[in-house]
Amino acid sequence: NPDELVNFLKSNGYDAEISATEAMKYVERNKKESIAENLVLSIIFVGAALVVFFFVMRSTMISRIYEIAVNRALGVRKIEIMGSFVAEIILIVTVSTFLGFLGFSYVLYAISNTEFGSFVNFKVDLFSLGIGTLLVYGLNIIVGLLPLGILLMKTPSEIISTYDM
Repeated sequence: NPDELVNFLKSNGYDAEISATEAMKYVERNKKESIAENLVLSIIFVGAALVVFFFVMRSTMISRIYEIAVNRALGVRKIEIMGSFVAEIILIVTVSTFLGFLGFSYVLYAISNTEFGSFVNFKVDLFSLGIGTLLVYGLNIIVGLLPLGILLMKTPSEIISTYDM
C-alpha cells in the first residue's frame, strides 16, 4: 500500500514523496510482466509435454497397427477404434500427467501459504484446479488422438499396404 509506505518512511525520519498513482502503475506493470513471463513459460512447458505425448501415442499406435488394420478391414467403425485409444489416453494421463499436476499444485499451494509466498505468483484454488484438470485431459486427448486420426483417414487397404503386414 503506497500510502502506508509513505507514512512509515515519514515516521522514521525520511522525506518521502510517492505519488499513489505512480506507485499503483508500477505495481500493476510488475504484475502484468510477471503474468506474461509465467504464461510464456507455461506455454513452452505444456507444448513440450504435448509433443512428447504425441510421440508416445504414435509409438503405441504403430505397435498396434496390425490390430487397427484388421479391425478396419473387418468393418469396425473409426469411432470405436478411437474410443479404445481414448480409454488408453485417459489411463496414461491419470497415472502420469494428472498426478504430477496435482502434486505440483499442492507444492505451489503449500509454498504460497508460507513466508516464501511472495515469490510464487500462481494462485491455487478449486477453480484453477478444475480448469487445469480440464486442460490436462482435453489437450492430451486431442494430441493423443492426432496420430490415430491421421492414420484413420486412410482406407483399410492403404493401411495394410503402407505398413507391410
